[in-house]
Amino acid sequence: MNLKSLFGWSLGLLVLLVVLWQQDYALLWQSLQQAGWPLLLVLLLEPLLWLSHAAAWQLLFPAAQRARFADTYYASASASAINNLLPVFAIGGDLVKARHLVKRGVSGSAATAAGMVDLSLHAVSALVWSLTGLVLLAQLTDDRELLLASSTGSVVLALAIIAFIAAQLLASQSLAERLQRRFSQRGWNVLASDTGRAQLGLLRLWRQPGTLMQSVLWRLAGRTLMVPEIMFISWLLGSDIGAANAAMITGLVILVKTASFAVPARIGVQEGAFVASGQLLALAAEPMFAIAIAIRLRETLASLPILLHWYLQEWRNARIEQSAA
Repeated sequence: MNLKSLFGWSLGLLVLLVVLWQQDYALLWQSLQQAGWPLLLVLLLEPLLWLSHAAAWQLLFPAAQRARFADTYYASASASAINNLLPVFAIGGDLVKARHLVKRGVSGSAATAAGMVDLSLHAVSALVWSLTGLVLLAQLTDDRELLLASSTGSVVLALAIIAFIAAQLLASQSLAERLQRRFSQRGWNVLASDTGRAQLGLLRLWRQPGTLMQSVLWRLAGRTLMVPEIMFISWLLGSDIGAANAAMITGLVILVKTASFAVPARIGVQEGAFVASGQLLALAAEPMFAIAIAIRLRETLASLPILLHWYLQEWRNARIEQSAA
């Protein structure tokens, strides 16, 4: 485990311990018992999230170089499962999904270009939801320090997105060469080939505002599903949060999750964001932590079969390559 991973794990576990310390476990267990087995219905949401990710990503490939949607969907599901369950940074799954499509016949340059732009648009959709949460928060509280902190977080996220996009537009060749070195060091030569074409692919994509907008809208559609999910879980727990409050919580949680990309699986940070958002609405910590548990349950149980299948597939491919060698 390198220093960055150790720092991310330590930060996440520290936040989780603080959240756990604040819980009344009798009330928490009572809330979960009240929800009962219908809480498992949130598992149905995860395949819809994969669908929005896959549709947003596939738009970024040239029509002649797109893989079958089934392959794109599986790659997106694998990426989500890896990011949700393995100790990797938030982009670890994105590298794996690009590699998967290359093995299905997509060129490494197209996968690299589409992956870079997809990461950017993923962050853009997070910024849109963060700003939505900030606007709703401003209507709910007069706490200027809190509004300033939230606004600062959104501004920092916006500046980071602008810097990342500028690097792709103004220094795409050096960026592509850096990616080539990184991929080569990890043995992912299929993504490291032909940086010149990857550079051209990046520039081509950023000159297609219509395609970029459609991709962002697919991403936003996926994130919007979190609002009815929070409302449904809170209803099972015996409370009515309301659409506006659920949207505010969604925006703030997305802001915190995006900013904490260095924390593997956002462990602890995601749970802390729910509890802190609930406190702004004068909601008890236990129901908000129960909502966070339900969402973590959805991410974990839905991702496990995909992750297991991906691991077995990688193991089988490695055995075949060893036999051929």
